[in-house]
Amino acid sequence: MGVGIINVCIAPVRKSPSHQSEMVTQLLFGELFEIIYKNEGWFHIKLPTDLDVWVHQTQMYELSQKQHERISKKSIALAFDAFNTGISEQEHIPIVIGSELHGFDGLSFKMGKEKIIYNGQVRMLNDKRLNPQIIEKICLKYLNAPFLWGGRSPFGIDAPGLVNIVYKLLGIFIPYTIAQQEQSGRTLAFLPEAEVGDLLFFTDEENHPHVGILIEQNKVIHAFGKVRIDQVDSHGLFDAKTNLYTHKLTSIKKISI
Repeated sequence: MGVGIINVCIAPVRKSPSHQSEMVTQLLFGELFEIIYKNEGWFHIKLPTDLDVWVHQTQMYELSQKQHERISKKSIALAFDAFNTGISEQEHIPIVIGSELHGFDGLSFKMGKEKIIYNGQVRMLNDKRLNPQIIEKICLKYLNAPFLWGGRSPFGIDAPGLVNIVYKLLGIFIPYTIAQQEQSGRTLAFLPEAEVGDLLFFTDEENHPHVGILIEQNKVIHAFGKVRIDQVDSHGLFDAKTNLYTHKLTSIKKISI
């Protein structure tokens, strides 16, 4: 097996090797992954928590062992602007929040042999601060982003994608799927025990799972139609506009550093 890196702004990650296949998640510029094997222009890849999926060769490149070792020794900055542009000698590269800038020196980073200038805000990947102000600031960067199944960017995101990328920006890995996310962390018995940043899990009328992040004692940010903030109590998510509960609260998890 080898290692690959995404070299486009946002790469769709598919369930099978076809552009028509379901998009399971997305990988952002600079994100790394294990390569299992190649099949007619598609790379079968392995993401953390053993998620086996496919990405097209035009949206990534394979790293040599030396390149991977070199990258692994460098610090990683995460793009913190919702959207900005990296500039190389050859082209302009769109970069969204959560993208990885390997070896960023405050002004530039490298993708392969190419030097890329980036003048946006960044957070360091190892910056694990879970104070309420930082958690809320990160969450609000995605407010009103449209819902997109498998999405992980401000241009389209789903409920587990929002949890995954917000926690990545907090320096903590959270799995990509709701089922795996619900197995993470420590279970809390009652809503009053929960604090800003804790994960709340729900089901809708058809028993579909859902997840959101507590940002105030009685408010949750989640992706439902779009990224929105709704009231929550021990019964579940309450839509003030329709005066109805949309989801039933099923569990609460605290994620620790």
